Amino acid sequence: MSTKKKLAVFDLDGTLLNNHRAISAKNFEALTALNENGYEVVLASGRPEILMRVYYLGMPFIRYVISSNGGIIRDVKADKVIHHCPISPAAVQTIIKICDDKEAECDLYSHGGMSNLPTDKLDKALTDEIVFDFKNIILKDRNMSQYPCEKMFVHEDDQAKLELLRQEICMQVPEVEITQSSFRALDIMAKGVNKGSAVQWLAEYLQVERRQVTAFGDHLNDKEMLEYAGTSVVCSNAVFEVKAVADYVMAESNHESGVAAAVLAYLLPAKKEMKTS
Repeated sequence: MSTKKKLAVFDLDGTLLNNHRAISAKNFEALTALNENGYEVVLASGRPEILMRVYYLGMPFIRYVISSNGGIIRDVKADKVIHHCPISPAAVQTIIKICDDKEAECDLYSHGGMSNLPTDKLDKALTDEIVFDFKNIILKDRNMSQYPCEKMFVHEDDQAKLELLRQEICMQVPEVEITQSSFRALDIMAKGVNKGSAVQWLAEYLQVERRQVTAFGDHLNDKEMLEYAGTSVVCSNAVFEVKAVADYVMAESNHESGVAAAVLAYLLPAKKEMKTS
C-alpha cells in the first residue's frame, strides 16, 4: 500500500487528455512531478479499464485506477481489485430490455471486457485504443453472468428520447445511479456508485485526509468527485455545472494543457521551472 499522504485524481477525457485523446508532454511532466513530490497520482474515468490501460501503462508510477465511474478500483501494480460495486444482473437485464424497446444502443462495461448492445458492434472510435491483449476480451453476447457489469452506457443523440430513457430506467430500476459523461448518453452504475464515493473510499483506504485530495474533472460524472475533494480544479472547457462547484477554473482548456497549468499554479508552485515545451 502507498505511504504517500496526498492524492491527485484525474479524469481522462476532456481533462487530462487533449482533443486528440493524448496526454500532452506538459501534462505528462506535471503528473511525473506530482509523483516525485509526494502525491499518489490516480486516474478516474467513466471508461472501462481496458480503455484506460494505454494511458496508465505509459506512466509506471500510477498504482490505483478508478474505472467505470467508480464501479471498480484496482491496484494495477499488485494486479488486484480492491473495491468492486457491480450492477445487479437483474437490473442489467431490465435496462437491456428498456433499451431494446426504445431501440437505444447500450454498452456494458466489465473488468472482463466490453459489450456493445443491441447492434453488437464496438464503437469504431475506440478500437484504435485497444492495442494490447491483457487477457481481456470484447464480449459478444448478452450473458453477463460470468462478467459482472460495473457500468452501462446508453447512447441516444435525441435529447428528448434520452430524457425518456432516463425516466423509464429510474422508474423501473431504482437501484441504479445515473449520471452523464456526455450529453448524448447516460452512465448507469449501481446505486451510490460515482467517482466521488470511489475517491472517498480510496482516500480512506490509503489513510489520506480529505483536505489532501485534489481532483480534476470536466463533466457531470465528475461532480461528486470535485465536491468531495479538498481542492477541485476544472479546465475552461468544463461544463457549467462542474465549474460551479470547482475551487479553480483554469483559463486554459484540456487541449491547452490546463492540468499542467493548474499543477504549477496550485499544487507545485515551486516547480514553475518545469519545461514548457
